[in-house]
Formats: sequence, C-alpha cells, structure tokens
Amino acid sequence: MNDERQPAAAAEADADITSEDTPIGAPKWFRIVAIIAIVWNLMGCASFVFHLLFTEAMMKDMTPEKQEWVKSVPGWIYIFFFLSVAPGTLGSIGLLVRKAWATPLFAVSLVSVVIQMGYTMFIVEGSDVLGAGDKIMSLVVIALAAVLLWLSMHARKQGWMSS
Repeated sequence: MNDERQPAAAAEADADITSEDTPIGAPKWFRIVAIIAIVWNLMGCASFVFHLLFTEAMMKDMTPEKQEWVKSVPGWIYIFFFLSVAPGTLGSIGLLVRKAWATPLFAVSLVSVVIQMGYTMFIVEGSDVLGAGDKIMSLVVIALAAVLLWLSMHARKQGWMSS
C-alpha cells in the first residue's frame, strides 16, 4: 500500500495516534522531578545500608534512652525498610523512563514506609525517644512516598507512561 500523503502530513497524522506503548510527551518538570526522586531514594538506600552496618560504637553519642530504643527495634523491620527504598528507587527510575510499572513499585514502597515508620514510631515508641527532626523526617518520608505514587498514577492517566 503506497502512502500518498506528504511526509510532513504523514508524520503529523502518525503523531496523533497514541497507544499504551507510545506515551505522549510529558512536561519538562516531570523529568526533573523523576531525577530528584531518584536522588531522594538513593539517599534512602544509603540510609538503609548505614542502618545495616550500625554498630555499638556508633551509639556512644546517643542518650541511654535512644540506645535502648535502637536495640529494641526488631531485625524484621529492615525487610520493610528495604521494601521502602528498593521499589522506591526502581519506581523513580521507572518515572524517568516513563514506564507504567513505576506505579505498583511506588505502591509497595508506600505501604512498606507506613509499616516501617508506624512500627518504629508508635509500636516501639520511637516518638517518645526521637527528636523533633526525626519525627518530621518520618512524616516527610511518608508524604514523599505518597506523592510519588500519586505522580505515577497521574502520569499514567495523562498518557505520559508506557506499559
């Protein structure tokens, strides 16, 4: 079949046809936010590694109450810490490359963040021992995880993501 349209007209007509696998252009800010999300989540990964390598010697500057609290946090909570930062990082990369699989990764990350922060702040009473900065940071982590999930869902709805 011979396409008799002019090349410019054919390209313009083809550009109007989108599918699930061909995302439409996202605004420039979207790429910037995705890069910031990657950096944020890589900092979370660094924090995760730091917590895994945490030693008794590193606790010498902590108050006795905070030392006891750190020792009381069970090892299994680090599974949720990992499930917060690893999917969050991969989801952020997914945002950058505009892939729809970012959304379920952000969902896993958000649920894990809420479990991790909820447990450490309320069940083992971290809110009684940690300073205001730690409490604020916990809320910021939860809020950003929720914002990244929302952003990925919004991007899908706008057609900026492909499957």
